[in-house]
Order: sequence, then structure tokens, then C-alpha cells
Amino acid sequence: MTSTTERPASAAFTAFGLSRPGPTDIKRSLDRIFGEESEAQWASLCDEAQVPRHHLDEEACTRLLDTMHAHADGAIRLCAESFLIRANTFAHLFSADQIVRNSA
Repeated sequence: MTSTTERPASAAFTAFGLSRPGPTDIKRSLDRIFGEESEAQWASLCDEAQVPRHHLDEEACTRLLDTMHAHADGAIRLCAESFLIRANTFAHLFSADQIVRNSA
């Protein structure tokens, strides 16, 4: 396959190791920052945002990120900002890829 149009849209992102970020990525970031304390941080953030601790949908993820942005801990705010940058980057790259595919 040499033509971009022959690949499914997700293949371009898989080829670059990119995937749509989700709640697992937020939790993983907290794990890296807080280590053994991350479970308690996650539980506290989910409770504060009034979202389930598992299987977060898009709306719950948004509420969690809003809670993280308003948090007193700078590391948690930075984690939220980092996630949003990654999510926005993915969305822009995916949109650009769709434009290129549709114009070919």
C-alpha cells in the first residue's frame, strides 16, 4: 500500500503510535506523578467531579478534567493541561488527515 487513500483513517495514527487519548491516559499520568498515592488521588478526583472511578464516558472525562483544572495541586492542574494538549493535537491531526484524504 503506497497510497494514503488505501489505508483506513486510523492507520495513519497507528503508524505514528498515536491513539485518541482517554481516561486511561489521565489515570496513567496520575500514576506517574503520584506513584503509590495515585489511587487515592484518582478516587478523590472522581468523587469531587461526581464521576464513576471506572469506565468514564466523554462527559465524565470532561467533568473530571474541569475538576483537575480547578484543583489546588499544581501537578494535578498540569496533568489536566497536558491531557488537553494531547487530545487537541490528536483531534487536529485527525482532522487534517481527513481533509487530505477527502481532497485526494
